[in-house]
Amino acid sequence: MKKRKLLVYLVVSLVAGLFLIAPVSVQSSEMTNPKIPDMIGITTLRIGSSGHASATALGEVLKEQTGAKIRVIPIGAEKPRANLLRSGTAQIAIFPGNAMYNLQLGLEDYATYEWGVQPLQMAWLGPAYLGMITTKSHKDINTVADIRGKRVAVLPHKSTVILAQSFLAFAGLTWEDVVKVTVPGYTAQFKALMAGQVDVAPITNPVTSILYELEASPRGLKWLPFAHKNTEGWKRLLQIAPWGVPGKVTIGPGLSKEKPLEAYMHAYAFVVYDRTNPDLVYQITKTIGENLERLHNMTGAWKVYTIDLALGIEGFPHIYHPGAIKYFKEKGLWTPKHEKWNQRQLELQGKLKDAWGATLDKALADKWKPAMLKKQWHERQRAITGYEVPAVK
Repeated sequence: MKKRKLLVYLVVSLVAGLFLIAPVSVQSSEMTNPKIPDMIGITTLRIGSSGHASATALGEVLKEQTGAKIRVIPIGAEKPRANLLRSGTAQIAIFPGNAMYNLQLGLEDYATYEWGVQPLQMAWLGPAYLGMITTKSHKDINTVADIRGKRVAVLPHKSTVILAQSFLAFAGLTWEDVVKVTVPGYTAQFKALMAGQVDVAPITNPVTSILYELEASPRGLKWLPFAHKNTEGWKRLLQIAPWGVPGKVTIGPGLSKEKPLEAYMHAYAFVVYDRTNPDLVYQITKTIGENLERLHNMTGAWKVYTIDLALGIEGFPHIYHPGAIKYFKEKGLWTPKHEKWNQRQLELQGKLKDAWGATLDKALADKWKPAMLKKQWHERQRAITGYEVPAVK
């Protein structure tokens, strides 16, 4: 009996000792970086996209800086990526401006009971230069106006269809003037172009690796310019896609500072929710800001990201997160002009959130069908933003 009591005493003492030791070990681990999660998820477009290359490079540097494990989650479809960010499975997403705009305003696929206005903010603003490309084998296509009657690749998301529609409008064209060919994903449009299945494809990041494959292929690559002097064309384009600005592309296959391309530029940003931990966002922004040269050397996808473009926020209907602003302020880069623009967008976001809440309450009370909710919300947000969602055929 005494031996049994002694054995029980030893076991209890050992377990108690372990519990006394454990907190010290955990505390010591947390002290290294107490405000950063152990796992950071970044969701991007599929492998082969510039977004995936950018996220992979950033993840490597973030891991060194924070000690956190980094999980890059590539998904071709826009809405599943948005869901990963909203659910917290990913803390960061790389989104183009058209997707951000629809999410922020709760438009199209997000004008639903499950979604609505999403308060997205940025950790870092980068550019996506857009326009249209064809191949050198298409001798008769040299401007956007030349694509009349041609096969145009379109991704299966309304936001990308609307973006392509704005490019057509630049030349005074509509979908009735071209043949629309739906492709399953971002890189698929370039593969279809190489295979001769389409004649024209929209383009986002000019340093996407597959573009170099296209340039080296027998068909070659040809850029279609969006001349900045065509003011009427730009007026038509921005009426449909107001989340971007005219921009000049100096990197990418066949492009340089001496031979730039005039194109449309919208955001290709590292995006978080307004509720995201400010310490995490600060760390992300700081990691990018302090390692830009290294990131440029790691992958060509990062070469479009610069500190000047990150702070060139005027004209873009997006908001910087307080964690990002903290870093810019520390570096003496955040000016009253930046603050004024950011506050203006925050006020708009607040109005939209309030209006969505009121619209949703009425929809639930009156038992609106999904189509009615979408219609009513598109009209309600137009009264606030002035943006009329274009009809898509």
